[in-house]
Amino acid sequence: MPDPKTLINMAVNPQVPSTQVVGWPGTRLAVPLVAGDIILRGQHRRRPRAAMVSRARVLRRKDVRGRRGKAKEAGFYAETIGDQGFERIAGPDGLLLPDITIIRPGTAIPSNTAPNPVGYPVPQFVARPVIRIGSTGPAVTEAQARLNAVHAVRILSGQIGLDRCPLATDGLFGRNTQAATLSFQRVAFTNQPHEWDGVIGPRTWASLIQASTPAQLELPPQAELPTIVAFADIPEFAETVTPAQIGTNLAAITVTTATVDLGLKPNAVDFNAIAYANTPSKRTIFRQLAVARGAEATAEERRAALRARIPAGTTPSAEVQRRITAAEAVVARTHAAVERASTAMRDWLCANGHAHNRRLRAIAGQRRTADRELARARRGRNQAAIQQAEQRVATLEADRTAARAEVDRLIAAFVPLVPISQYRHSLQIDGETVRLHDNVIAYATIVANGFEGQASNDSRAIVTSRLSQFATGDHLRILTVISHHEGTFSNVNTWDRAIVTWGFIQWTFGEGGDGSLVALLAEIKRREPQLFENRMQRYGLNITASAAQVNRPDGTVLTGGPAALAMQTDAKLIGVLSRLGSEQIVQQIQIEHAIATKITNLRARRVSGHPVTFGDVISSSYGVGVMTDRHVGSGIGRVAQTVKATLDQFVRDNAGADLTQDIWKARAERAVVSALAAIDPQRAAAFDSLPNARGSFAP
Repeated sequence: MPDPKTLINMAVNPQVPSTQVVGWPGTRLAVPLVAGDIILRGQHRRRPRAAMVSRARVLRRKDVRGRRGKAKEAGFYAETIGDQGFERIAGPDGLLLPDITIIRPGTAIPSNTAPNPVGYPVPQFVARPVIRIGSTGPAVTEAQARLNAVHAVRILSGQIGLDRCPLATDGLFGRNTQAATLSFQRVAFTNQPHEWDGVIGPRTWASLIQASTPAQLELPPQAELPTIVAFADIPEFAETVTPAQIGTNLAAITVTTATVDLGLKPNAVDFNAIAYANTPSKRTIFRQLAVARGAEATAEERRAALRARIPAGTTPSAEVQRRITAAEAVVARTHAAVERASTAMRDWLCANGHAHNRRLRAIAGQRRTADRELARARRGRNQAAIQQAEQRVATLEADRTAARAEVDRLIAAFVPLVPISQYRHSLQIDGETVRLHDNVIAYATIVANGFEGQASNDSRAIVTSRLSQFATGDHLRILTVISHHEGTFSNVNTWDRAIVTWGFIQWTFGEGGDGSLVALLAEIKRREPQLFENRMQRYGLNITASAAQVNRPDGTVLTGGPAALAMQTDAKLIGVLSRLGSEQIVQQIQIEHAIATKITNLRARRVSGHPVTFGDVISSSYGVGVMTDRHVGSGIGRVAQTVKATLDQFVRDNAGADLTQDIWKARAERAVVSALAAIDPQRAAAFDSLPNARGSFAP
């Protein structure tokens, strides 16, 4: 008997019309079985196995007697040639199992049987109600069978199948059926995102019925399918995506770019090249200049508009002249404000540039270590060690001197305002539009050609809607506040030192490519492997056990930091990541992952050096909100350090304090929450509406 891959190739090859598919997953047999039919069993990523039908009949479990005893599972069985002697092909409802396909070679077709190259006999029901998550009954069974039908034909014609298919035709509308429905709606209503709701209503029913009739399900003619589709070339079944396929898929992404002149803007990139560390004072000084320059630009536009009203060669009226004079006065005032803000930024750099400079901070840390090693060597009176440590200190001192000179040169050459042109990209990826732009003007911008943007069908309204679906109580309230500051589900930015951040609370890759975003994408890959392959791996994006990975069309593989940096300035790769966030199931996973990692796990974390967890100390809705926000905005290290330092000070200030007792926990909570709120008072103020009473947190 031929190899299973060969059998599938034969079934979809227009040059072999006598080879037919007579049984599809989730449907009833189009024609009775005959001896010689081939039963293929195989699921995503598994090599299928084949069995040949020996007798033209289908048996119930109780009637099956094989070489290895009786059948164990309920349903229908075919008698086959082989060691076992039978093969389960359908469930008790008579529908073929989700991993069963039956192929009929030409030699097995009886002369009195009409050819039926593609048959999808799904149950016919007169009533087709609106069905959604939680619906049950025959209408759901029909929808599942029709979705399986569409999925199978897309696979055999070389297209991407529907997400989560083949479905079990169990009559239960669950998450898998919802994901498959969403996937079908995106295909059926390409330019109508308002129809992508995962609910099968009248319009979706009509499209689904039309798409799953024999006339619509015929495979493309030979002109559209010039080569035989090999089993390994079908994305849903492929063991790996080849570099050539990655190159082809990336080339299929269309990018339209427009250039916009923004005029004079704060020089964020050079500012951060000098002062890398992000502090409140740095943010304040940058914002002052940005606001002043914005006011000046508005005043200049108003003055230009007034002047444009005066016809050439005429004298303006007294009223028009009065308005122009007033506008010029505003321009003068705003220009003076810009000059003051520019001077303040230069002065700030002179005073703080060295302390905020990345290279100088690194050298300072190395110098502290070298000084400790030198002191240790001197205590041991080991002359060789002393000489080596002194040489290390001298080298670091020379490095520090050179670094300070370089910082001084950069400060002297610094220009606070520079002309900025912004490139705005519109990418078409898998039928969806992603919009990105570079040259983000922000106090933390370190890369001019980094991007910011999101999918066109994503919005804050969708975030609010999804949160109300998948979060409750204080989880809902806290994540709503944080997402307002961070972004939407597809929101992505690559212009700051986090390298790549994505999602409604902005998970990051970081410089090592091993940040919190890795765990989120790993969770998506674990729960939705087929979706992850379709949306990410086919474009070369992947996740290892602990880091980001980029597979290039030339065959090179980047992992960790190099992978994150490769993504940072690549519009297509960033667009692919952004587009992933428009999937509803991915939005749900983002919310559940945020609750688990940013709130639940954090509250269960023990405070170093103290007999309590974070949740033991911080139990108010307001406190948990502020703590979670700082976890998102500043990182777990900053939160843990702040909580530990505050509790250390609290214990020193309160002799006999026992943090295992509720009375001391209540007193400590006030101190800890105040310390966390002081990290970013403006963000903390957003949680003022939440209860501040101890024990008020209610997820």
